[in-house]
Amino acid sequence: MYNDLTKECRIVLNLKRKIIGIKYLYIREEYDDCPAEQLEIKMTLCGLAAQAMKGKFVKAKNGCFSCQGGPHLLGMKQTPSFIGSGREYYEFGLYADMAIARQAQNGLCAINQKIYGIVMGPLEKMDGADVALFLCDTWQAMRVMQGYTYYHGRAENIGMIGNQGLCSDLIARPYFMNDINISMLCMGARISTGAEDGEVGIGMPIHLFEDVVKGIRNTINVATEEKRKKELKKRLELENMDIPLEYGGIYVSNIKKMKYPEELYEKELF
Repeated sequence: MYNDLTKECRIVLNLKRKIIGIKYLYIREEYDDCPAEQLEIKMTLCGLAAQAMKGKFVKAKNGCFSCQGGPHLLGMKQTPSFIGSGREYYEFGLYADMAIARQAQNGLCAINQKIYGIVMGPLEKMDGADVALFLCDTWQAMRVMQGYTYYHGRAENIGMIGNQGLCSDLIARPYFMNDINISMLCMGARISTGAEDGEVGIGMPIHLFEDVVKGIRNTINVATEEKRKKELKKRLELENMDIPLEYGGIYVSNIKKMKYPEELYEKELF
């Protein structure tokens, strides 16, 4: 279902990792029918995502995790008062007082419905997903945001706290807010995925993915410098993909192509 879109996104942006999809499995029967592997050892949600980025299909339910954040934030386990109140964050020494810790906790966008489990895997091979996410460098993230804003304008729901950077920022929040999000990740996510210092995360509800990829394509010529266009041309040829590339300018060059000169727009109209 998503093979062509993921391929285009990967080639155009030169992504080094797989784009993965996350699907919520609401009931036990749905979970049992899912053919993905349930790992025998407990693992963090970040660790499961790392497996998916390597090409594996994995599923997990409450009891499969070695972390608390994943099952609590994704609706598989009720959040206890100690965590929901912000007390845990405060005792971690991450916040100056309880009020700040509680505000940070409340902003994590925990899914407030019962979900039995989840399945993760390479998006290109999935028949359906609820959220798409991937790791990329900051230039690639810039192009993703330009692709998003091409159709949807300014992203108004970006949020992160530097903790729970994958389970909250890249899965729960995009689903809960129904919008794209970007994350600096967190220490656990960076260790589990082997993220480099310059890598960040992007997560979005699946219905936005096609618009974002089309937006990236439609802004290639105006938002990509010559050197990168030449590198892209080589990648497109290797994959037998046809995306017209224009050389000799970027977006500011388009001003010179306007029918009416810029100065006319500064004249007094009345």
